[in-house]
Amino acid sequence: MSGEPTKLHGNSKYNTNLTSLICTRLSQGESMNQILQSEGMPSWNTILQWQQDFPEFASDVARARGWLAQHHLDQVVPIADNCDNGEDAQIARVKIWARLEYAKKVAPRQFGDRVDGTIEHTGTITHKAVSAPDRSIIDRYIEQRKQIEGVSNGLGSNESTAVDGAKDAGA
Repeated sequence: MSGEPTKLHGNSKYNTNLTSLICTRLSQGESMNQILQSEGMPSWNTILQWQQDFPEFASDVARARGWLAQHHLDQVVPIADNCDNGEDAQIARVKIWARLEYAKKVAPRQFGDRVDGTIEHTGTITHKAVSAPDRSIIDRYIEQRKQIEGVSNGLGSNESTAVDGAKDAGA
């Protein structure tokens, strides 16, 4: 044994040349896992820490994954064009699906499903700002609820009050 400490996880000091190499390899199709298993590469924990501590690295990784997603999408048409029979078509379908799903996952803003954020509403919406609890509004609401409940039970408003009074008395 030599007196030198061994590095368990490779390089852990932030280095722009190293991060540039990582992003280049990501954009060329290597997974982060494959890259980090290479000699002299940092650990997963180091990569996660760098992304947290250095926003430029996090955005570079996201950009590299976007390029990779674009690369996968560029392969879709040639894959479809190269299938000659039914068996090839099935294999091509799986390859195309995998590339499309991968692109959605690694670059959801660019290639993910679009969500329509519109809400359709028919009817009237009224809005009244109340600065403090207004007792008259609350009393009107309670009275309306009693009337509605009385009508739904087949009772008139006078009968509803009598029924509510009986309920309150414990009958």
